[in-house]
Amino acid sequence: KALALAWSLPIVAVSSLQCLAQTAARVSGAASVLVARDARMHEMYVGRYHLGKNAIMSAEQECLLAPEALTLMPAGVIAAGDAWQVYEACLPRLTRSGVYRAALTDFLLIAEAKWQAGELCSAET
Repeated sequence: KALALAWSLPIVAVSSLQCLAQTAARVSGAASVLVARDARMHEMYVGRYHLGKNAIMSAEQECLLAPEALTLMPAGVIAAGDAWQVYEACLPRLTRSGVYRAALTDFLLIAEAKWQAGELCSAET
């Protein structure tokens, strides 16, 4: 980001939740992924994603939730992220992907798809 700012170049913003979803989709073969990462203090970062043409796409805006606020998801959605273990007693039962860390190759896949789609932003944001 610092180099882009210094040279006035655009950047591609890639969410860590989206990267984790991409890795989970690739590993499990699932087309829909619900990512929940522990945010501490009895909250979690949540994002729901579906497989798009070139990469995993966000199905709704990422948000910060209490575990009890997460509603049951439709069949076919798999879970990824560490919050499923941390808040197991509070969360709906979903098939778990076993994915807790995103792979660099999946980050690059998303970044390339966003670059080709023209989804660029200023390094100043």
